Amino acid sequence: MKLATCALFLALRAYAHEGYPIAPVHVTLRAEPDRIIADLRADSIFWIEEVTGLSPMPAQDWPAEVRTRVEAYVNAHLKLSAGGVQLSGKLTQARYRQQLWEVHEEGVFDLRLAYPAIPKGAALTGTSTFYEEYRKKMAKEYLGRKMPYAGDYRTFVDLPGRKRFRFDLTPDVP
Repeated sequence: MKLATCALFLALRAYAHEGYPIAPVHVTLRAEPDRIIADLRADSIFWIEEVTGLSPMPAQDWPAEVRTRVEAYVNAHLKLSAGGVQLSGKLTQARYRQQLWEVHEEGVFDLRLAYPAIPKGAALTGTSTFYEEYRKKMAKEYLGRKMPYAGDYRTFVDLPGRKRFRFDLTPDVP
């Protein structure tokens, strides 16, 4: 009986794994005369495993195919539009940093994407769905039970200026 209970416990433990630790993505948007700049800061584990595929992750000078994957992932999950036309961002800076006390895939991605300037009078709109595919996969796996990091599948968007705006985008309100 003890052996069966132990086997069941181990099977359930393996089935309901914790998954990647998820942390909110932070985006700062700035309008410049000739472009829109999006500075992103994101926790690294998911990005290393699912987006870049590099381990160990170099601090900078990433291979072209990795930069292309990161740019495509951001454009697919941070959708900015102006006047009803979706804008495509170009990855201009990409860096991975890890503090001395962080190990393995802990650390932060700092990314900068440049978008074309918006036409005069057009409003900039956007949605964010970072980690959406992974969140849906985990929701299926947890079958209605509370998922770990459930409150962290979100994006904080800051718009600095004379009057600062901050948006908290969640899976329910992307």
